[in-house]
Amino acid sequence: MRRRRLMAGAVLLACAVAAAGWTIVLVARAGLEDADRLSSVIGAAGSLVLGATGLWVALRARQDAAGQPASTQINQASGHGTVYGVQGGTLNVTDPSVPDDR
Repeated sequence: MRRRRLMAGAVLLACAVAAAGWTIVLVARAGLEDADRLSSVIGAAGSLVLGATGLWVALRARQDAAGQPASTQINQASGHGTVYGVQGGTLNVTDPSVPDDR
């Protein structure tokens, strides 16, 4: 996990340096007015790409998680009590030593 964060930080830093360099070169060559227009167009296109990518990742994660059963977390309380936490399912609290008569 630490390696992934380090790699993400390095990529973000490289993108920031590249964007700063690109901005300086663009302003020097095209002038402030044309550089402003071009940056607006590139920013809009980048926003569309990032938005579409975010939607695709979210929908894919939702489809991957749809077929999995709900997870149950069992925590031991003090004394003889037991705490059950259910994520994405139904919570049925019963004594495990008593048979279910349903």
